[in-house]
Amino acid sequence: MSSATKSDLARLRAILDAYLEARGKIEGNLERLARGYGLCASQALVLLDALAHPGTGLTELCGRTGLKKSAASKQVESLVGMGLLARAEAEGDRRALALEAGGSLGGKGFCSNASMKAIFPGWKGRAGGSSGLDSIHAALRLLSELAGSPD
Repeated sequence: MSSATKSDLARLRAILDAYLEARGKIEGNLERLARGYGLCASQALVLLDALAHPGTGLTELCGRTGLKKSAASKQVESLVGMGLLARAEAEGDRRALALEAGGSLGGKGFCSNASMKAIFPGWKGRAGGSSGLDSIHAALRLLSELAGSPD
């Protein structure tokens, strides 16, 4: 294994600092938006994941969101109780769950461009508006860009 140079370490430090700053902004914005809908940030994250990945299982949801299974399960139960998430048996495995976003948040546009702009710094959205799924896919592209190393 080769040793890192001072410039390599400085570059890594800059990448880490940028990541932590972006993460802090996104988490803070998600928390504020979630509160506006009567949710906590973890509930909003689970709901966004279920919207982006219909029929997802708990294990996959945890892998994408970074939530522990116990925390994700608790949020799933609360969202099911609110009528915002539905559970079904996954095809081929009675023990597995398939999660689907259901109900609505009072037609308030949880995944609208305005909502996504409130969560993600630098959000541009799409001209002419977009569906919630378009907003989620655009948010994922933005996160991928943020994760890219600076040149």
